[in-house]
Amino acid sequence: GYRDDGFDDINSSIKELGLLYLFSLSGMHVFYLVKILQKLAQILRITAETVDMWLIICLPIYMILAGSSSSIIRAVFMVWIPIFSRYFLSIKIDKLTSWSLTIIINLLYSPMILFTMGMQLSYLLTLVLILNEEENSIKIVIKMSGYSIPLMLWHTYQWNVLTTFLSICIIPIFEYIILPFTIIGVLLNVFSKISN
Repeated sequence: GYRDDGFDDINSSIKELGLLYLFSLSGMHVFYLVKILQKLAQILRITAETVDMWLIICLPIYMILAGSSSSIIRAVFMVWIPIFSRYFLSIKIDKLTSWSLTIIINLLYSPMILFTMGMQLSYLLTLVLILNEEENSIKIVIKMSGYSIPLMLWHTYQWNVLTTFLSICIIPIFEYIILPFTIIGVLLNVFSKISN
């Protein structure tokens, strides 16, 4: 949740490029971290049940420490609800149901958040991802860009023509380079300067 002095300058540059909608998916690092933990546990021969119990406890704590923005709440609860329901309710919840329950929880937590661009984009684009899982990444980016146009125009009154092209270029860089290096920099203090 921390924003330094240069945040507004960077934010306005991102807004001018039309890439602001990408940051409504900022909770994707939660999914990334959970996958890393599960793979690491598998290598270390730690049971999936043990990892899931730790996730049930740690994810809500992480949500609070990360600032509880709508995209963080969405990401945490979309991971947390299926795990919790599997162990404590003995039911399996799919991604769409998890998305639906998460939006209800978020609205109970803060009903007025429905009127913010971050919440609208976060849930809309996550729904686009859920409904288009079988598509290739370029088609998904094009759809996400297209669905975000009305909301971006409504909230910012501008749209950059190159947004879709820039998104296709930036998403792989963000997913495979920036996000892993950021996580390494946070987890291993020795590499924090390099990752910055």
